[in-house]
Amino acid sequence: MNKTSKKYMIINSLALIWNLIGVYQYLVQVYQSELDKMGLAPELQNYFLHLPAWVTGSYAMAVFGGSAGCIALLLRSSWSINFLGSSLLGVLLQHYYNFFIQSDVILSFDLIWMPVIILTVSISLLWSAFYYKKTEFIF
Repeated sequence: MNKTSKKYMIINSLALIWNLIGVYQYLVQVYQSELDKMGLAPELQNYFLHLPAWVTGSYAMAVFGGSAGCIALLLRSSWSINFLGSSLLGVLLQHYYNFFIQSDVILSFDLIWMPVIILTVSISLLWSAFYYKKTEFIF
């Protein structure tokens, strides 16, 4: 294994861990009990009460697609482009809802920095899949 493939494996392993943390957060949100929801601030309670199913589905698409895409990258499979593309679409749909549709939570800097990082990582992962496909590192 040359240096490029070691670096490739390390970066994509970290990306997989990032996406698995997202899967964990998704599962925590989906299986959150009513008692846990009662402990949230009132605006967050309203947010989760009014959250459409398509947003939750977009969240699932983002984290599970990202995880599958990172596994495909580690296996050097061109399927990574499809998985990471669906992941980015899920991220964009979620962000569209959070920034332009929902009105329960007022978005401040404290709440915006994480979506910006998530979007940046999603775009970077899809770009890297295209890059490695172009250089024939994945097939």
